Amino acid sequence: MKIYIKNKPITEINRESIEDYRLVDSLYLKTKIAYQVINAEPINNNFWTVNFNDNSENSFDFDKRRVRLGLKTDLEKARMLRAITDLNSLENFCLPLHAGLIQYKTTSIFLFADTKQGKSTTCYNLSQEKGIHLIGDDHIVLGNGFALGNGVLRIRNNDGVDGMGENYRKVQENIGTIYNYKIFIVKFGNDKKHEEVKSSELLTDHSLLYMVKKYLDRNIITQFDNKKLEDIVDKKLLQRYDNLYYEFINYSSIIHRIEGTPQYISDWIINDLKK
Repeated sequence: MKIYIKNKPITEINRESIEDYRLVDSLYLKTKIAYQVINAEPINNNFWTVNFNDNSENSFDFDKRRVRLGLKTDLEKARMLRAITDLNSLENFCLPLHAGLIQYKTTSIFLFADTKQGKSTTCYNLSQEKGIHLIGDDHIVLGNGFALGNGVLRIRNNDGVDGMGENYRKVQENIGTIYNYKIFIVKFGNDKKHEEVKSSELLTDHSLLYMVKKYLDRNIITQFDNKKLEDIVDKKLLQRYDNLYYEFINYSSIIHRIEGTPQYISDWIINDLKK
């Protein structure tokens, strides 16, 4: 397959093999990666080539080097494909985030949370409110004043939605324009807590930075026998991520940290949006 950026931050994937079609069109991949599918050759020469098949010769072109992956399962391939699209976004000065994003009128709300801590459930709850538009619940790419989100929302029982099991829902329109935005760091729990956070605190919170670039850090390191990311990726590219992230944090109009039940968190955000 060929992966390239069109009209930043839109990532487009051109499927070339049967394996590409099977993987790229899967529900799981659509819940994990912000991308669009095309059925034509890229219109420019600035693209990455990724080869997936059923043996150990899976590979991708990185820094003009052919890198062997040795991936076998669809989960491994999906995780690495997300890391590759994130690297491609960075090369085009776009910021990929492990986050959710909803919009109400001209205000955008970014939801930060680690896996199984409430992003998807909160995004779903908020999207049921009239006037709130869902962009994505897990993977957001920012660039040039726009945002692209993953095309399918996945909600799990252990995210706190009783009786829903694992539920997939298509995102109606996963592209949005970013004007004014706020950041909410959410975590499900029995205690109800809320505090406003200064941007300076987040800039020194390395655990949060690690969380939002989770799929870039963890997936590449895992697939390359636990090597450090700095050993594989150009350090200037990694520094670009940090710079874009710090700029994103600094331009947020306000940052909240909120903990509580799914209903409490959703109600608090809706009241904040509409006050």
